[in-house]
Amino acid sequence: MLLLCHAVRMEMRDLQARIAENIKVLLAITGIRTQAALARGLGWEAAKITRLLQGKQEWTLSDIVTVGEAFRLDDPFLLTRPVTEVVGAIAPVATVNRQVTEADTRQ
Repeated sequence: MLLLCHAVRMEMRDLQARIAENIKVLLAITGIRTQAALARGLGWEAAKITRLLQGKQEWTLSDIVTVGEAFRLDDPFLLTRPVTEVVGAIAPVATVNRQVTEADTRQ
């Protein structure tokens, strides 16, 4: 039983890290320059996205859906898949870039 619990914890850590890595890749691909810009586009505090991407806070289902929708992913849970699957599934992100850029200019 102890080994099973350890395996589940390891898998959850791997999943959390994969989500963060996928979002970092999406940031680079879409041209969103900073984590703070992404946070503003999502309506989140910058500290929240920083904690999530650094693995200091766990991604919730709601977080995954919010980010997936912002990046216009047909299936937000692609964020849990290997990065090659995520990159291959990206829909046009002009709306996200425009919203984030507009948020940057207002600040």
